[in-house]
Parts: sequence; C-alpha cells; structure tokens
Amino acid sequence: MISFDLAITILITTVTALIILSILYGRSKGALYMAIPTPHLKAIIAQGHLTSSMLVYDLGAGYGRIMFEASKSGATVVGYEFDYAKTLYIKNKIKKDKITNATIIQADLHSADFSK
Repeated sequence: MISFDLAITILITTVTALIILSILYGRSKGALYMAIPTPHLKAIIAQGHLTSSMLVYDLGAGYGRIMFEASKSGATVVGYEFDYAKTLYIKNKIKKDKITNATIIQADLHSADFSK
C-alpha cells in the first residue's frame, strides 16, 4: 500500500498535468484521459475511508473505474459522463454486475444540474 503523502502527490501531479494540458489544447467537450494505475486508484479510494452513508460523485466517469472501485466500499456513487457510448457501457456493467449503489448520468458537465 502506498503512503498517504504519495497518494496526494500522485493526485496533485495528475490534476496539474490535466490543467496544463487543458490550457495548452483548449477547451473541448471531452477531457484528456490519464490512466491511474490500479494500485494507486485503490490506495486513493482507501484514503477516502468511504462508508455506506457517503455519497461520491465521479465527474467525467469515463468507463467507470473510479465509480466501480468506490462502490465496493458501499458508498452511493453517482457518475456523470458526456460520452453516450461510455454511459451505455457503465449502465450495462452496473446491470450485469448487479451493482445497486451506483448510477450513471449522461450529461455535459458545463450544463448539468447538480442541485438534485
């Protein structure tokens, strides 16, 4: 298991890289994809100490890796994804794997209604 400091460093580095790349390439409908290695993803989720009483949002859910890992903790997970095909993939996986605490919403984050 990686340390908390390393997990935070990885997260900050990833976010910084995404911001820089976003600025360099301009605003578009989709975000750049940067894979988080599975051990790092599991460590980041573990550091959140998620419980069944928590609600987790995954903005730009992609293929749902973060959603599915967070749902294992019992937390309620709501993912937002712009890409229709990715949304269908996640819906099918939720149904196939009988995941009861995860939902995916197909929406553009720039105009999504988060008040619900």
